[in-house]
Amino acid sequence: MKLKRFMCTIIVIALLITQFAFSVVADEPEHKYYSDVSSADYYYDATNYLYDHDILKGYTLPTSTTLGIFRPNVIINRGQMAIAFWRMLNKPQPSGTSMTFSDVSQGAYYYDAIAWASSSNVGIVQGYENGLFKPNDPITNQTACIMLYRFACHCGYSSNSSSEQQQYINILNNSTLVNRNDFSNPSKAAAGWAYSHGFLSNSVVPSAQASRGAVADYIYHFYIEFQNKYGLAVVNTDNMSYVAACGTGMKNLFKHYGATSASAKQDLSSSQFHNEMTNAFSSAKGLDICYLYIASHGGTSGLGLFTNGVLSPTTLRGEIDRFNGTFVVFISGCHSGTYISEENGSSQEIEDVFDATAFMNGIYDSSLDLDYSEDLRDSKRIKVLCSSRESELSYSTDRFATNYWCMGAGYNYRSNQFTTLYADENSDGRISLNELYEYSHDQILTNLTSHIQTVVCHPNNDSFIIFESSY
Repeated sequence: MKLKRFMCTIIVIALLITQFAFSVVADEPEHKYYSDVSSADYYYDATNYLYDHDILKGYTLPTSTTLGIFRPNVIINRGQMAIAFWRMLNKPQPSGTSMTFSDVSQGAYYYDAIAWASSSNVGIVQGYENGLFKPNDPITNQTACIMLYRFACHCGYSSNSSSEQQQYINILNNSTLVNRNDFSNPSKAAAGWAYSHGFLSNSVVPSAQASRGAVADYIYHFYIEFQNKYGLAVVNTDNMSYVAACGTGMKNLFKHYGATSASAKQDLSSSQFHNEMTNAFSSAKGLDICYLYIASHGGTSGLGLFTNGVLSPTTLRGEIDRFNGTFVVFISGCHSGTYISEENGSSQEIEDVFDATAFMNGIYDSSLDLDYSEDLRDSKRIKVLCSSRESELSYSTDRFATNYWCMGAGYNYRSNQFTTLYADENSDGRISLNELYEYSHDQILTNLTSHIQTVVCHPNNDSFIIFESSY
């Protein structure tokens, strides 16, 4: 009997060991997007983040059945670096200057990025004395520092003044970097800046070539270190209390998703609106996100936002163009979709309602003191959701678009509670512009009781992530 008990004990232990072994196998590092990037790699979060935000992607992309290939140990080249910076600012257009590099031909995948990044008012990348850019040349760690520092200065996160450069040189000289004396003189300030913001490991070799994984990690931490978010909700509704509640709800939504400041205002005059825009967004820099929610009656002359006038597309675009950053704009009002929609369902231009072209293309003002004045026309830095289009009702409580924008982003503004991310179609914990558009559009059509109503999205099929709780 004792022998049988002993044997049973041995079998149970063996089964437990086997089960534990299988559990260890099951807990091996996962691969989210790329077969050559696992959760054990220091650049794992970085490569995932840059894929989600369309900044630096793999050589092959993941599909529904296969993982992609990132090649984290491959050395990044000058053209790829230019593309990453260009995408970080929503692919701005160069300011009319012609390409000066004979080895960068029009039509090349990096042409627009290099044209913008090397332009005189940007200056993130530079060419060689012989007039070549050499887009396929590798990047060293110290060159990556220089480019990151120039990008930070272009966006307004650093000033690049002589006193600041000397400050960062002093930081480098007193740093714990093992190879701090090996940085070239042109890279010392940039290296001190990168070290002060935690981008460099103590063992970094300045002249060593920078891998794609390392650069992905630099850019990812750049976002964590510098990006800020700001929010403003404006409601003018003639005693429509439930719409006013939506304004407060959107403010809370902005705060929940990281806005360092967010406010809700009601019944503003045109001058007050101008001032509130200034208060909300004057601190915004290139990488920042500005949330703007506007709810008002609308008509063929514009949104009835002001007591003695309307908010026209040109006025709104002019207000937005005073500030830097990416603008995510929610417009809730009858006819509001004509702000951004140049064509109706029959592919005919709508010219008898709002001046859609004026909003889409903007008004170029050379007197504006902005880093991105070249991007004010046909801007890709402005993302818009509108609640209705021509001759459509927007204010019935059973299908008010704001209700679905909030619910899609996981927020019930009536109970002030955060729940399921209903719009998160790919289950990545983030909400893109297109995801929120698809969700709210379908919900409004599902709950339709009268009128032909829809939601309008600009740009179409934009994967820009407008809500994410954390990095």
